[in-house]
Amino acid sequence: MDANLSVDDIGASQLTGSKQVILYVGPKRKKYTPHKALLCHIVPFFNKLLEENAKTSATSEVYLPELDSAVIELFTVWLYRGADCLSSLNSLTDYVSLHALAGKWRLPKLQNSAIDQIYYGLEGNPTQGMGAISDILKAHPSSTLHGKVERLPGPSDPSFGH
Repeated sequence: MDANLSVDDIGASQLTGSKQVILYVGPKRKKYTPHKALLCHIVPFFNKLLEENAKTSATSEVYLPELDSAVIELFTVWLYRGADCLSSLNSLTDYVSLHALAGKWRLPKLQNSAIDQIYYGLEGNPTQGMGAISDILKAHPSSTLHGKVERLPGPSDPSFGH
């Protein structure tokens, strides 16, 4: 399994007819149904988790109450469509949370995509963006984003916004 693969590397033919996993996300249990083959191939975390679940349950259901549905929406877009389909329409907070999730699930390509979106957001509104990032980083003290944010050009940097 390689966390740098995408749906294109697996091929749509392998997804046709493949089983889907039911993900219940957030406290309201919003339902997502990604293809099991793709999810397990890209995210080893799910492969192990679903193997453990299979021992006690006949269904492939995963409960992720600690996650925000907006972050899983972004993850799903990335999973099926790739980094080019992520947009700056989501909040910086969502992308910082996505970066933290990608770190937890060991998805370096997704972390890079999240950083790109954070950077684009900072170009548009540096003051608000840095405030949002600071708040999220306080909630995710182990995130690898800490060192990366320190290296981003700020509003006083001559290269900022160019």
